[in-house]
Amino acid sequence: MTENNKNLGIDGFDPSKVNKLSAKEILKRVGPGIVLTGVVIGPGNITTSAMIGANYGYSLIWLIIPILIMGVTFMLTSYRISMLTGMPILHAIRHYYGKVASGFCGVALFLSCLFFTLGNISGTGAGMNLVFGINWKLGALIMLAVLTVLYFSKGVYSKVEKGILVCIIAMIFAFYATLVATGGPDWGAMGHGLTHWSVPEGSLTTALAYISTNAAVTAGIYGTYLGAENRKDALRDADFVVNAIQVGGYEPCTVTDFEIPKKYGIKQTIADTLGIGGIMRALRTIPVLEEFARDMEEVCPNTLFLNYSNPMAMLTGYMQRFTKIRTVGLCHSVQVCSQKLLEGMGMEDKLEGRTELIAGINHMAWLLEIHDKDGNDLYPEIRRIAEEKNTSGEKHEDMVRYEYIRHLGYYCTESSEHNAEYNPFFIKSKYPEMIEEFNIPLDEYPRRCIKQIEGWEKEREDILKDGKIGHERSKEYASYIMEAVVTNTPYKIGGNVLNNGYIDNLPSDACVEVPCYIDGTGVHPVKVGKLPTQLAAMNSSNVSPQLLAIEAAVTKDRQKIYQAAMMDPHTGAELNIKDIQAMCDELIEAHGDYMKMYR
Repeated sequence: MTENNKNLGIDGFDPSKVNKLSAKEILKRVGPGIVLTGVVIGPGNITTSAMIGANYGYSLIWLIIPILIMGVTFMLTSYRISMLTGMPILHAIRHYYGKVASGFCGVALFLSCLFFTLGNISGTGAGMNLVFGINWKLGALIMLAVLTVLYFSKGVYSKVEKGILVCIIAMIFAFYATLVATGGPDWGAMGHGLTHWSVPEGSLTTALAYISTNAAVTAGIYGTYLGAENRKDALRDADFVVNAIQVGGYEPCTVTDFEIPKKYGIKQTIADTLGIGGIMRALRTIPVLEEFARDMEEVCPNTLFLNYSNPMAMLTGYMQRFTKIRTVGLCHSVQVCSQKLLEGMGMEDKLEGRTELIAGINHMAWLLEIHDKDGNDLYPEIRRIAEEKNTSGEKHEDMVRYEYIRHLGYYCTESSEHNAEYNPFFIKSKYPEMIEEFNIPLDEYPRRCIKQIEGWEKEREDILKDGKIGHERSKEYASYIMEAVVTNTPYKIGGNVLNNGYIDNLPSDACVEVPCYIDGTGVHPVKVGKLPTQLAAMNSSNVSPQLLAIEAAVTKDRQKIYQAAMMDPHTGAELNIKDIQAMCDELIEAHGDYMKMYR
């Protein structure tokens, strides 16, 4: 279990605390698997298997071996390519291996699907012939008519799911009834059939039909749930939804968020949380979240939405105020805040057994209290070292946050490169020397994006080459939250929630970052009380543009966009109102369809 759970005095997983699901709920969760099973184990599969068994006994049972090799190999390969690239399989093959390879695979897939489908249709006809005594061709036509009706019907998924469930249960009973009636399998004959490969006279056609309907290569082209057209099916009955998106990507939108403000004299470091870049990112992301929310309200209204996307406070705040979806925002900066501080100050010996209290807003939450394992307050020593480091002329990566400690008295959760742009103090055209003085990395996020994209490309190529995908559990909160909810085992996080009285001197409609406990009933924030006045003032300077940006996204009122940018501490300190409006207009136009709703 995690350190959080140890702190709560929990020894580990307790099976007795696992919520028992009803039979109905269990069936609901396995529904998609039932449908997939019904597709793979189709009527063609059943009839060809029965025909081979009836006509040739165990002599052709060896066909199972190449079928398994073909099916598993194809499915593993195709799924790996599809999931890693996000492309349809043939598109990915064409992109990475050329037109010849994609053409060959396309023809093979078409024929496989054709034979598989024809086998199942004719198998259905044969089944109707056996049961009802009608011509198998008529039976096949009836099946085609039924499939056509189903295809054009609404809400057919649940009906098909129930029908397939009944059929599969009937198949299981029929299998065991047949097994008992025939006296069970002849293990000797089965072993001989598996080890002695032969094709009895007259069996070739049936054997080929058996292969085409049993290799299940069509499973390899079911694809992934990427794309808005499949979103509802992917979300249906989900207990948890993890959101980690970047609308508009690095190119064109992130580049635009940096380059246009530069024309007006606005320099940025990260531009994903506040500042004009953070505001623009929120304005193009919230309409997408609105679409997510409408779908979730329809197909998984009780889900827990775990948001990792920035700007955290604006996106999470929107979801909490303007949708019916339970939402909590998650940021890893809270998890590493005190560790980063103590390591940077050479106080590693104080890490074990420390206790802390963190509260504020995302990327500007405050380490309000920190004590060692014996209960000693560590802040006096922290303040002394911060003063010493930032006045010694030494350059280090955390100078902005140490300056917070010197002048505000407290350490901030998020990095110095982030916090350099959340206030009017450090990035100033009148004092350009401060960039070097406080070691502020301008245009840092574009550099990170380029490096990250290169890393993703390499990882994808490595996986495609070696087929190795790791499944190690990270320190991120999401999986532990799921575990806590499912097992009803309490777990502590730093979460972003709507401020329903948790911080007294911040607005009630602000999204705040406070300690939260998770259990089987959901997220339970902890009341912190009042922040020190200077910290609340810093937070408030960020909350105001956040709330205005949310209002702009909801109302589609361009005036609210202007106001959000005007109230941004960095933008408002550098530009006059005329230039702020002109910059906003240019950004909205440059973002094209991503922000067409604000034109």
